[in-house]
Amino acid sequence: MTANEEIERFLNKAQDLVDDGLDELLETKIIRENDLSDYSYIQHQLHELVEEADQLMDQYPDQRNRLAELQRKIKEIQEVMVKGIY
Repeated sequence: MTANEEIERFLNKAQDLVDDGLDELLETKIIRENDLSDYSYIQHQLHELVEEADQLMDQYPDQRNRLAELQRKIKEIQEVMVKGIY
């Protein structure tokens, strides 16, 4: 797998997880009346994505800007999720 393919795979994975996180926030608030089980799992996965982005930055320094921007977006989503649940 080339560097671009690996970065694109990671970016797609991150986007899917971010979408899942926002969906989970809505479901937690509306449908499950603040049952946080799946919500916590998504938060954990988002945290792991940030760590994986760090590793990819070390491996592909030329992609640092893209990955740093993704990390910023993930952290924003995490903050939205935390503020949205309380």
